[in-house]
Amino acid sequence: MLKRDLIETGSRFAPVWNSFFGRVALALAAAILTAATFVAGNALFGYRLLEKRPLNADWYDFSSSVGLAVAGCLLFLALRPAGSARRDYGLREVAWLSIVSPVVIAVLPLSAVAVALWPDSLHTFVREGRPLSIATEIAFIGALIVLSICVRRSFFISLPRIAGLPPVVVAGGMWAVTFLILMEEMSWGQHWLGFSTPDVFAENLQNETNLHNFYTYRFEAAYYSAAVIAFVLLPFTWPEKPHPAIAGATIYIPPRAFALAAIPLCSLMYESVSIVIYQVWFFAGLLICWDIWRNDHQRLALIALVMLIVSQSAYLYFGPALEHGHELTEVREFVIALCVFGYSCLLNRRLVLAAESAGAGTIANPDDQAVRPQ
Repeated sequence: MLKRDLIETGSRFAPVWNSFFGRVALALAAAILTAATFVAGNALFGYRLLEKRPLNADWYDFSSSVGLAVAGCLLFLALRPAGSARRDYGLREVAWLSIVSPVVIAVLPLSAVAVALWPDSLHTFVREGRPLSIATEIAFIGALIVLSICVRRSFFISLPRIAGLPPVVVAGGMWAVTFLILMEEMSWGQHWLGFSTPDVFAENLQNETNLHNFYTYRFEAAYYSAAVIAFVLLPFTWPEKPHPAIAGATIYIPPRAFALAAIPLCSLMYESVSIVIYQVWFFAGLLICWDIWRNDHQRLALIALVMLIVSQSAYLYFGPALEHGHELTEVREFVIALCVFGYSCLLNRRLVLAAESAGAGTIANPDDQAVRPQ
């Protein structure tokens, strides 16, 4: 009887929370709760917004994590598509995700084992010029190559403009952002060429030729949050039939399957776990895995959910033994690079299909086109 009453009550209120204003209210509540958690920590203990520190086993850190879990739940409810608005999981569109997803999700247990068993060696493995750093740069280089093809293809395709920008500018913007990130990762070639740091960069955090180490914590917060929004939240929440005002952007939004492939971006925290927005992403990521498992019947989503919980627990428990504490952020940057490369391949495939569906035929070699489609 009680269960039936609860279901009826939930069904009665579902249209309210699924409405635009209901979702805005949920998102606003999540933002207020997140801000209140920071304000309380700042007022009581002087914690700064982007201060990195291990969590303490005290009442504040426990209660703040509970509050941020609630904020993550509210954000999830604000973003979760209504049943009738859900988009296809999308695995058929990008079959390669069936291979990439397990590989990326495997980063979680592998890094947890490394933190537990080889904490003093992990930094050597991930720092500049070492295997993981090189793999990150290779993934970005691969993404640049594919995005270059996308820029060329988009010049010959008629697609809706995004914010007034033609497709070639949108693809070119993605290429430019990826190029800047790669150059910053490589310190504009300093890691490979070994030249001395110019005087203008001499005061940055690591005395390297890059801009992001002047504002490391702020850059990381923007970079990591943008990755979570682009590769996890947007693919999860984008409806199959969006409003006409934003429908033109659908070709640039990955399918729901991509949200699962990128879910490790919501984790991989030890020293940065005290930053409130990262915890919100983590708890929202847990619920996204649960939702994909429950509605899309993807067993990998349940595995990812368990891996997120188990690995994050291992990071927090064994984290104090890490040599520097920030090793996991390097692992997250490797996952971001893989996501950017995967997204570039997805976009390239979609541009090919868009050209074919428009009657332009394949444009793998646009020079063969006598007339550019209008």
